[in-house]
Amino acid sequence: MTIAFRVSPEENAAINERVRLSGLTKQDYLCRRSLEQDVVVVGNPRVFRALREDMCRISKRLLELNGCSEESPEFWEAVKYAARLYHDLMKFGEQETEHA
Repeated sequence: MTIAFRVSPEENAAINERVRLSGLTKQDYLCRRSLEQDVVVVGNPRVFRALREDMCRISKRLLELNGCSEESPEFWEAVKYAARLYHDLMKFGEQETEHA
C-alpha cells in the first residue's frame, strides 16, 4: 500500500535530516515513527559520517553566529537533535569499550 502526505519544505528538511542520521531508509523511519515505535540508531560508518558532517556544519554556523542572537527554530532543533544523538552514540561507544 502507498501512504502519502504533504509537508512544508522546512518539515521535509527536518525529516530528511533525521532519516539521514538514523541510518534507516526513509520508509523504515517514517513507519516506525508513525507507529510510535522507537527509532534506535546503531552506529555504523554511514551514521558516523553523517553525524560528523552535521557537527561540522553546526560548528561552522555557530562560529558565524558569534554574537548574533537570532536563528531559525529549525536550526536549533537540528542542533539539539544532533547533539543528543552524538552524546548517546559516544556514551554507547564508551560502554562497548568498557566491556571489551
